[in-house]
Amino acid sequence: MSCPIDENSKKGFTLIELIIVVIIIGILASIAAPMMTGMKRRAICAEAVTTLGAIRSALRAYLVEDPNLDIPGNACHLSDPASSDLMAKLGLTSEGINGTYFYKECYGITHYPPVLAYAVYCTVDKGDPSPGSSIIDAGSSIGYLVMYVSNGNIKQIGMSCSGYPLDNGLPGN
Repeated sequence: MSCPIDENSKKGFTLIELIIVVIIIGILASIAAPMMTGMKRRAICAEAVTTLGAIRSALRAYLVEDPNLDIPGNACHLSDPASSDLMAKLGLTSEGINGTYFYKECYGITHYPPVLAYAVYCTVDKGDPSPGSSIIDAGSSIGYLVMYVSNGNIKQIGMSCSGYPLDNGLPGN
């Protein structure tokens, strides 16, 4: 003998089951959302730090041979025509500097002759067409590093990206 089918026992989810699923999705979203915020800013910072590190390595290699590096006008962007000799001396290429967020126009080197100090920086200039300019304010400094030559030794004073010091754990400090 077969059991009669109750009209109230239709297949599907109950209201309680749906509410529990919505609560679980809400909890997962509240855990994941803070992790996602700031991802692009961290990616921009990572690119700036990587390129600044490459410029630092090239600058160090050159300063070992000649501590008196001639920088046109004591400050230049790496895209300036006057800096092409400087880039050749340091062994830097446009392909090695251009990235996803910054082009070589964003990087520069400043020389402070009395103390043989050098500052390498990454900025977003006003009107800069680089993709990074949409998330970082125009004219702001993204990252920098400062190094100096003393008694033939090259010392790095510090490295920063968007205001966060990065001296700890960086190779070549």
